[in-house]
Amino acid sequence: MITRLLTFAAALAFAGLAAAPAPAQTAPPPTLRSAVTVSSELVRLGDLLDNAGPAALEPVFRAPDLGTTGTVQAARVVAAARDKGVAVVDTKGVAEVSVTRASRVLSLDAIKAAITLTLIRQNGLGDDADLAVGFDPGARAVHIEPGAGAPLQVVSINWNPTSGRFDATLSVEGSSVLARMPLRIGGQAVETVAVPVFARAVGRGEVVRAADVVIDRLPRSQAVAGTIDAPAQAIGQAVRRTVRPGQPVLAGDLTKPNLVTRNDTVTLTYEVPSMVLTVRAKALDTGAEGDSIPVLNTQSNRIVQATVTGPGHVTVTVPARVALN
Repeated sequence: MITRLLTFAAALAFAGLAAAPAPAQTAPPPTLRSAVTVSSELVRLGDLLDNAGPAALEPVFRAPDLGTTGTVQAARVVAAARDKGVAVVDTKGVAEVSVTRASRVLSLDAIKAAITLTLIRQNGLGDDADLAVGFDPGARAVHIEPGAGAPLQVVSINWNPTSGRFDATLSVEGSSVLARMPLRIGGQAVETVAVPVFARAVGRGEVVRAADVVIDRLPRSQAVAGTIDAPAQAIGQAVRRTVRPGQPVLAGDLTKPNLVTRNDTVTLTYEVPSMVLTVRAKALDTGAEGDSIPVLNTQSNRIVQATVTGPGHVTVTVPARVALN
């Protein structure tokens, strides 16, 4: 009986030990962060500290301006935490905390794209129109709330197509920043066209090479009637007058290059049926391919009209009837 009682007591003691609560684990202390990014106007204790506990949502500092970064000394964070009931903070040797205010950046490229698209659609320029858009000095990117994700829209714009001057107001739906202070920007927007222009000064009579003509974009108002469509139309042609770099290439400025120059010694070919005769001659005029010029047959001392057929080469074609005579 005594043995049974002892066994029962031991079982109760074991059951009591098993039911006893485990020792509570100590929570890690609040730890200071070295760099944080916030998205609101206020910096909360939980932004600055890991394991801030119930005080995590307590605001302690104002955030920097949108898109900027500021610093706060570690001692100030510790003091702020103490005021909110957090007595101990492990700074881990951090002297100051870097605080960045998140933002959505409206870059100048994004602003330019919105203005360009609006001008094209409002003025019937066609989707393939090319506008050169530039802003007044001092124009810069704008920071708005990161949560304002609606497209950037041009609210109003005034544009003078002749002078190119524009003034525009832009906004983003849902942005309180732009609701308080709308984005206003001015500048120049000029419609341009692709034009072949001379890449260098080319002298009168000089033959145009491939490197002498490039494509440039000029204001449509400066486009000149008679400009060639492509550089290939100028290559191999001669210029009638001296031209300067950047000058549009006009069809009227081009001509076939001279293959024979006055007083040159040339090869004169007589082409008669079943026979070709070649003699030396003297050019009495200048001519391009296909031009008819007078030449002096130095053997017979007779002047004949010959067609320029190549560099230093002229040809006289004698019809069969004349050849028979």
